[in-house]
Amino acid sequence: MSDVSYLDKKTNDNEMKNVENKLKMEVEGSHSLEDALELSGVGRYSYVLFIICSYSLMSAISEIFGVGVIATSAQCDLQLDLYRKGIIGSLPVLGVMSSGHLWGYIADTRGRKRTLIVTMGGTFLLATISSFSFHWIFLAFMKFLSAVFAAGTNAVMYALLGESTPESQRAKFLLYAATGVMCSQSVMAAIAYPILRFPFTIQLASEFTYRPWRLLTQAYGLMSGINLLLLLVFVHESPKFYLSKGKHKEGLAVLARIFAVNTGRKPMDYPVKQITFDEEVAGKEERNILKSIWAQTVPLLKNPHIKNTMLMFYTSIVVYTIGPAFIVWLPDILNAYVKNIGKSSMIFCDLIQTNAQPNAQLDSNTSVSNAQCDDHVKDLTLALMAGNGLYLFTTTGSLVFIVKCVGKRWTFIGVHILCTAAGFLLNVVTGLGSVLVFIIMISNVICLGITTTYAVELFPTYLRATAVCLTMMVGRIVSFLVINIIGPLVKSNCLLLFNGIAIFILTGSIAGWFLPSDKRKCNNDNVKKAEQP
Repeated sequence: MSDVSYLDKKTNDNEMKNVENKLKMEVEGSHSLEDALELSGVGRYSYVLFIICSYSLMSAISEIFGVGVIATSAQCDLQLDLYRKGIIGSLPVLGVMSSGHLWGYIADTRGRKRTLIVTMGGTFLLATISSFSFHWIFLAFMKFLSAVFAAGTNAVMYALLGESTPESQRAKFLLYAATGVMCSQSVMAAIAYPILRFPFTIQLASEFTYRPWRLLTQAYGLMSGINLLLLLVFVHESPKFYLSKGKHKEGLAVLARIFAVNTGRKPMDYPVKQITFDEEVAGKEERNILKSIWAQTVPLLKNPHIKNTMLMFYTSIVVYTIGPAFIVWLPDILNAYVKNIGKSSMIFCDLIQTNAQPNAQLDSNTSVSNAQCDDHVKDLTLALMAGNGLYLFTTTGSLVFIVKCVGKRWTFIGVHILCTAAGFLLNVVTGLGSVLVFIIMISNVICLGITTTYAVELFPTYLRATAVCLTMMVGRIVSFLVINIIGPLVKSNCLLLFNGIAIFILTGSIAGWFLPSDKRKCNNDNVKKAEQP
């Protein structure tokens, strides 16, 4: 009993000290960072930053996965077969996978904005260089490098938006910014449509012609160039970064400027004059990066976290493997489908395999001969890609309200059961309906936000960032491997592949049963709260 009394007394003493510190802060005019962000308000700067963040995600994803459209339209010039396309399509994923920790470290030590300047500028430069590729190996290498830089934009922009937004609005801003990822397919198709319709061929050298796919490559890269200009003109450094480095004056100045833009008042009217930063200020001593990463990773692989870690690994693999892997092959698959769309009595696999020429898009045994090659991307192919992007965008948005009604766990299970059913229906559905069923089968990627949220909730604060990065990395490793086998399997064993995918997605719904339950009551109040800004 004496121990309990001692602990109670100690707890009460700590509470009293917290109250005293809070009163002291109020008297001295000092605020916490979160209070300072709340006082900076939500206004023009917040919404401009949100728009730039969404655009940044679209530009990064277009550079990483736009290679699918580029490879299809470049297959004649670069003599691409399925295996070469698989390598070109998978190397950007490898670039994303290999650079995540690096950009996080650079952003934490050099600043968010400075890091984004490097990543956006690097993406633009490397994408432009890749447009002059004279060999498929050079294109693959340059796309790997550009994806390394695009990955930095994708990761660091989230951090900058979150650290510049009040806590009361942060989750909403981050969630809706993520829908930019789902819009990327529509953006890629919209840019490709007018460019690939141009019939020009400019002979610049004896074995080098400038054709529409090269212009398209530059257009995808230009998105990052425009992104860089928007960043330089409209975006400030993260105030949290300045405070973490002990630069309180600079951090306070950024918050004052954010306040001025949001409210239309002068920076000197900002009520915060001093900020108390509770987190540990980074020291000047450099630590071994690999040892730090290992030290953060080991606890996730031991009790009591090992069970949750394995569960998050598997659910992330299921979510990351299907949709992202098929994005690379979507132009090829849909192009083959469109060529046989008039044969309405055939199922999807028969449509994409019928009359496949020795040098057509879905061949894996020979390189493409220019004399017989067809690298034209059909208009309907691009329309279907755009439709797929809009479908992912709208369903991702609707999940926000579905989760409020039934919870994350049941939403995850329901989506995967629907995708499983679509996979099996590909055995019987014919004609136009078959491509719609195919799009539903590969749409379980809309659960990406749910898996990320679970990765945050299931682990303590000091392990959360590592858990999120590690689960994403595991999912991308599997996605990298799957990209290289989808193309050949679509050609040789299409039904076996799709039925295998359906079973694989079904195992994802089974894994969903082991996720923590968070069922919520769906009522009008919840809906009203969800609609409020």
